[in-house]
Amino acid sequence: MSRLSDLPLPPAGKSGWPWTEEALLSCSPGSTDHVRWPKISVVTPSYNQGRFIEETIRSVLLQGYPNLEYIIIDGGSTDGTLDIIRKYQDMLAYWVSEPDSGQGYAINKGFDKATGDIFAWINSDDYYYPGAFSAVGQAFRQHPGLSLVHGYEHYVDENGEFLQEVFPPFKNARTTTLYFGHPLLQVSCFWRAGAYHSVGGLDERFHYHLDYDLFLRMSYKYKSMYISRCIGAFRRYPEQKCRPELREQFVLEYRRAIEKFLKQAELSTLSRRLLGWWLKGLLYWRYEMKERVTRSA
Repeated sequence: MSRLSDLPLPPAGKSGWPWTEEALLSCSPGSTDHVRWPKISVVTPSYNQGRFIEETIRSVLLQGYPNLEYIIIDGGSTDGTLDIIRKYQDMLAYWVSEPDSGQGYAINKGFDKATGDIFAWINSDDYYYPGAFSAVGQAFRQHPGLSLVHGYEHYVDENGEFLQEVFPPFKNARTTTLYFGHPLLQVSCFWRAGAYHSVGGLDERFHYHLDYDLFLRMSYKYKSMYISRCIGAFRRYPEQKCRPELREQFVLEYRRAIEKFLKQAELSTLSRRLLGWWLKGLLYWRYEMKERVTRSA
């Protein structure tokens, strides 16, 4: 459990969370209270995000959570990212920098190293809000039958300025992913390690819908719970992969995720057909009809 005084000084001009502020401690320093909190393993996949990753790292380390494991898997950055990671390496459970085959590979590689009860990943341009881990850990402590906990998030711009508060369409994760065909808000999601391994982890063939594919499979099979808590910030900026000009690739992967699920899920033939028609209808409306309406407006 890291304190603000344990971390390197922030860059000049940086203040507030997570630069000069820390979350309230979840237990007293030196106590054995950490054994009552589930161990949370967080993985950050990284590649050339030197302008953002320090904020990500500090937002994890300064949670004040008493049972934390933090792992960074870097794909061979050349932009100064490694200098930042090395500043914090004594507080990391594991880190490596070497060429890899993409985000899904890096995250799976990180979770292969993880030893926690609860998993989450945070991308190297996003960050958590203070107290997020305590809220999640408490939910898992109070509800031992849960396998997935999720909340809501904020969109911020590349400078960290607030853009929008974003909620899942439904509090029930299965309703959101399966019946509404919508991804959960990845920054806000934490899940049991056993559930992750049971569904096969991330499918590395996906690039744009890694999260939707995973949470669709997980929420269909396991019990989940929504907590009314803003967990973190998802950064929106021109260079990220979630941008309008990549809409066609998003649609293709979305369709692949649906078809994969329908092929593998234990459903009757009728249920599979009805659900397939429904989800593909939602896909058509969300990506085709809305586009036509926008163009004609």
